[in-house]
Amino acid sequence: MKKILIGLMAAMVATCGFADLVATWDFNGFSGDEVSAAGSMLANMEASTLTRGGGLNATGNGDRFCANNFADTLANAITDSDYFTFTLEASSSYSFSLSSMVFNWQASGTGPQSFALFSSVTGFTDSDALDDWVGVGNGVTETADLSGVSALQGVSGPIEFRVYGYGASGTGGTGGFEGSGDDIIVNGTVAIPEPATMSLLGLGALAMVLRRKIRK
Repeated sequence: MKKILIGLMAAMVATCGFADLVATWDFNGFSGDEVSAAGSMLANMEASTLTRGGGLNATGNGDRFCANNFADTLANAITDSDYFTFTLEASSSYSFSLSSMVFNWQASGTGPQSFALFSSVTGFTDSDALDDWVGVGNGVTETADLSGVSALQGVSGPIEFRVYGYGASGTGGTGGFEGSGDDIIVNGTVAIPEPATMSLLGLGALAMVLRRKIRK
């Protein structure tokens, strides 16, 4: 009986989520002008690829996922589609919850000095930013706390995320993700959301107990 209960408890723990790196991107070795970049995903998350919005032009810069043609204001960046984008989606029967995103951001002197994070579930208008880093310039690491965003908790997706760059003083100015180690980090949990899963485990344990009693 004790072994059965221990087994059931272990199975219950296995269905619970735990904090981990849901997705990461590291651009070490990139030339900068790649069309897209595949992320490294936690188990039970679908593959995700980072790309650029239609308003940006890919441009070379070593160890960075880079672009130019950024706008001067956030409103114009949204209108012109000056963003980087990726989509998160859990595998079938799983859900994910996000706690934070970390971005290593670099820009040239005439490039985007500010950037902002948006999602498809919270909106893409200039008042919908999940976080907005204004005038941070070049070589910064910024973190968006997403733990209090209900629309990003216990979801299966797909959810599109966009990082808009803006505050550029020239269209030739460059900007993108580059830093030490992982350049984009998505923190959170992945779990089995269906209550039916635990019900089945409980029924299985009960059946094992009854079988043992009948044999006695």
